[in-house]
Order: sequence, then structure tokens, then C-alpha cells
Amino acid sequence: MRRRWKRFVASGRVRMIAIVAIALVAGSFVEFRSRSADATRNSWQAVGTVFVAREPIDVGASITPDRVIVTPAPALLTPVDAVSSIAGATAARPIGRGEILTSRAIVGPTSAPEQAWRWIAIPVDPVATPKLARDDRVDLVGLDPFGAAASVIATSVRVIDLGQKTVVVEIDEVALPRIAGSVASGLIIVVRAPN
Repeated sequence: MRRRWKRFVASGRVRMIAIVAIALVAGSFVEFRSRSADATRNSWQAVGTVFVAREPIDVGASITPDRVIVTPAPALLTPVDAVSSIAGATAARPIGRGEILTSRAIVGPTSAPEQAWRWIAIPVDPVATPKLARDDRVDLVGLDPFGAAASVIATSVRVIDLGQKTVVVEIDEVALPRIAGSVASGLIIVVRAPN
């Protein structure tokens, strides 16, 4: 058995097998890196159309075609919640010049809750809650269960729907744990936000 192994090694076959194995591994690596580079190049070449603010837009201002520029943008730089239409939209917050319009920046037919936004039902006392309508803006005030001072836990959140004893609002998912904790303890008050 040893003699056969020595003859096999001496014949150079081991070197040939090692060279072929190294070539296969190197070829697989180059193919993988090439596909990765192609995918990255394709994602930069994919272009979508976005609306960009031509000028600063104040909260509550109508977003009209003369206030925006429609421009192509690479898919990698386009926000996932970029709007596809501005018909009937108004600014939900101040929008800076050159900012891409997203569903979080506008209110209107094109806005809808995206992945970063959540809807939560707030139980309310109908007698103590101001008269509200859909798309109104409200502040949420949390009360401390231990008697400390109340604090504002969310400002200018949008009213999505109204029930007899609930107000459904749209909140940022970052604020969700704090608001949900106050809702669970029943210590939250809905206040109409200033216009």
C-alpha cells in the first residue's frame, strides 16, 4: 500500500489534483464576486421617479406641481415611502428645499401608513375628549400612575379613525412602546394640537 502511495505521489498526480482543486475554488470565488458586483451595479442603474421640494414648504401648505420637481433617482437612494402622486396633498410637517416627498411628510390621498408607522387605538372618555375628525392633529398626554406631573408623550399625531370611546392615531414606531405603555395603564389624554 505504501509503495502504491509513493508511486502515486511521485508521479505528480497529487500536484495536478491540488492545482485543479485550487483553480476550481478560485474560479468559484471570482464568479461569486462578479455576480455581487453585477447586482450592485444593477441596483444603482435602476431608476425611479420622485417628487422633490423646489422650495421650503410649511406645515399645512398645499403641495402643488409648481412647488415640486419630478426627477429620476437611483433605486438605492429612493426612500421606500416616496410618494408616487401629490394630488390633493398637504405638508404634514415642514419640508425642506431639495427633500424627497414621502408619505410621512405629506397628508392626503397618497399618504398611508408605511412600515415605520403604526396605528394605535387610544381609549377616551367621550365627555372629556374634544370633538375630533379624521386627519385632525392631536397631542397625547400621559399621566404618571404615581401622581407625578403629566407629560406630553407625542405631539401632532394624525387622527385616522374615531369610535364612540376610541381615537385611532398614526404614530412613529419609535414612540410605540411609550404610548402603548400609557394606553395599557389607561393613563392617557387626547388633546387637540394647535393649528
